[in-house]
Amino acid sequence: MSAPPTRLIATVNSADEKDSPPSVYRFALKQVVSGSLQTDIPLEPTKHYDVSVAVTDAKNRPTAALVFVFAPSTGLRGVVGRVGAAFGRLVHFVRRAFGARE
Repeated sequence: MSAPPTRLIATVNSADEKDSPPSVYRFALKQVVSGSLQTDIPLEPTKHYDVSVAVTDAKNRPTAALVFVFAPSTGLRGVVGRVGAAFGRLVHFVRRAFGARE
């Protein structure tokens, strides 16, 4: 992607909610160098989730989506481990989208 990303798109789906379609969330990105994104996306700790994340540029061209899978949490230690790992992957994805070198 040659132009900087303008939006982050997250699609949240739960295999435990067979009668509910996935929810799509769009977040505008300004000139972001680094940081984090905190959302109020409602998740239940007893359900399975898969989250697809992509960014689009100013011409609305999307990147390939990355999929993150979350199992139900089993206590604080499980939650902290999964959230930390997922956050690390998300930061890596956003850095790649912005063209940061590793």
